[in-house]
Amino acid sequence: MGIAITLKEYFNNAIIHYNTVKHRRALTLLNASCSAHLPAEEVAKAVVLQNKEGDYPMASVPANSRLSLTAVNNLTGKH
Repeated sequence: MGIAITLKEYFNNAIIHYNTVKHRRALTLLNASCSAHLPAEEVAKAVVLQNKEGDYPMASVPANSRLSLTAVNNLTGKH
């Protein structure tokens, strides 16, 4: 699976350094990290949300993590 264009653009605009690694097709990101012989905490997944305004903010989190909506709300000031 290739890196999503929006995530790639975000990383490039924010000057976040990353590498892409080819791997076998996998059903989950955890399986993809195993296939690529990478620790899950070094593999990023994009999580797209929808807010009350109809915008679609995106979060990037490690493959072995879950996104906390409470933490997102606290960071963005949206409760």
